[in-house]
Amino acid sequence: MKNTLHLLARCTGMVVAGMLSLNSFDASGQCSVANDLTIPDAYLSTGFSGGGNFNAVIIGNYNTGDGSAEGRVAVGGNFTLNSSTTGYQVGVTAESPVTGDNFIVNGTLTHNTGNQITVRGNFYYGAVEASTPLPVHGAGEGANINGTNRVIFTGLKQHYVDLSNGYAAQASTSGPDPLVSSSDLVLTGDNTIKNYVFNVNLSGNNISTVSFVNIPVGSGILINILNTNVSLTSGATPMVIGYKDKTVFNFPNATNILLSSFNVQGGFLAPNANVSALAASDIVGPAIIGGNINNATGLNIKNSCLEFPPLPVKLISFKGKKEGEVANLAWQTTSESNADKFVVERSGKGKAWVAMGEVAAAGESVKTESYIFADKSPLHGDNLYRLKMLDKDGTFAYSRIISVDFKLKSTISAFPNPATNQVTFTAVDWQKIGQVQLLSHTGKSLIGQAENGKAIEVGSLPQGLYLLKITEKNGNVSTQKILKK
Repeated sequence: MKNTLHLLARCTGMVVAGMLSLNSFDASGQCSVANDLTIPDAYLSTGFSGGGNFNAVIIGNYNTGDGSAEGRVAVGGNFTLNSSTTGYQVGVTAESPVTGDNFIVNGTLTHNTGNQITVRGNFYYGAVEASTPLPVHGAGEGANINGTNRVIFTGLKQHYVDLSNGYAAQASTSGPDPLVSSSDLVLTGDNTIKNYVFNVNLSGNNISTVSFVNIPVGSGILINILNTNVSLTSGATPMVIGYKDKTVFNFPNATNILLSSFNVQGGFLAPNANVSALAASDIVGPAIIGGNINNATGLNIKNSCLEFPPLPVKLISFKGKKEGEVANLAWQTTSESNADKFVVERSGKGKAWVAMGEVAAAGESVKTESYIFADKSPLHGDNLYRLKMLDKDGTFAYSRIISVDFKLKSTISAFPNPATNQVTFTAVDWQKIGQVQLLSHTGKSLIGQAENGKAIEVGSLPQGLYLLKITEKNGNVSTQKILKK
C-alpha cells in the first residue's frame, strides 16, 4: 500500500545457471528470502524440508521434452517426461540442499523412454506409471518418497489468483501510457529510481520485445498484461537482463500463453493460464503456472532472486454498484501490514479528485477483509472512484479507477411549465444549490440568480423553449426544459 511498490530485501545464495542444451527445461539456483511468488508456509506440510522458494510451481500437469532443472520444481498434477535423447535433472547443478524436498509431483510420474531422472534432494510423488523407473540420487543426496500433499495444492491456486488480482488492481504509474507498436512493448518512466506499475491492453495478442525508456536499473517494475490470450514470440533478444531481479510479469486474465524464442527477464505469474512452449524460450525468474505446461522443446526457467516484495495491502477487488440514488462501493483485501485507512476519492472528470470519506483498515491481517462505503450524493453522469490506501507511516498507493454512472432527477422543481409571466423554483435542500441559470437557445444566460420559493419574471421573454441549468455546490449539473408561452 505504499506510494510505490516496496522493494524486497536482497535475496542471497544466487547461483548463475550454466549453458544448457537447446531442448531443455532449466530451473536454476534458489534464494533464501521470500517474495510474493514464494509458496507460503501455510501450503507446506508439517515437517516440510526447505522453504517455499521454487523456481517453478505448476498447479496442473507438466508435460515436457528432454530437460534439466537446476533448482526446485513443484507440480500439482502429473509429470510426464517425453525425452528420447536425455534424462531429467533436478537440483544437481545448483546443488540444492540434499535434505530438501526439491522435486514434488502430487500426481503420477510417467517416464518410459529409457533415460534416468536424477534428483538432488527428496522426490515426493503420488504415483508412478507401471513401466517408469524411479529417479536416482547420489550417495546421501535424498530419497524417493511415495506421499502426496507435501506441498498442499488445495487452495494454492486461489492464493496466486488473489495475488494476481491484487497486482492488477494497482493504479498505473502516472506518465506515458505503454506503447505497443508492431508487437514491441515500450514502457516509459520519469528517469527516477522508484517502482512503476504498467497496465497493458494489447490490441493484438503478441509481444516480441519489451523496452524500458527512462526507467533506471534498480526500479521495481510490475507489468500487468490484461489480455486473455498472449503470445510472447521473438526471433531476437526481446529484453535486456538488467531489470530482471525487480520485474514481475502478471497475467491476471490469461487462459493461454505461448512462448516461442522469447526470453522473459523477471518473475512470471499466470495463475489461470495454460502455457505452451516452443523453440528455446526462457523465464529468468520464479514462474507460477496455474494450468498446465506443454513443453515440446526448450522451455528454460532459470533462477533470478526476485527483489519484489509482498504488497502491504493486497487489494483483490474494488467494485461500485448503483442502488437508487446511492453509489455503494465495496472492496476486499487478502492481507494487510501496517495499514492505516482507505480514503475514498471521487471525480466527475478524472482530473479533480475529492475525498468523500474514510474507512479504517484492519491494519494487520492475513485473511480476507471486506469493506464498504456509500456515496449518498453522487454526481449526475459518470462518477469515477479510487481508493487512496494509506500506511501508518504516511506512505500511500492508489487503487485502479472504477466508474458508476447516474442519471439523476433534477434537484429543483420549476412551475408553472409552460409559463406565461412567472416561474417559481423550489428545492428540497436549497443549501446544496450553487447556481440557477435560465439559458436561451443560443446559450446566453438570461438569469443568474434565483431564490428558493420566489418567482422570477419571464413575461418579457419571447415565446419559445428555454433551458434551466442547475449547478450544485458539489459540481453536479442538471438541466430541464422550460416552455415560455
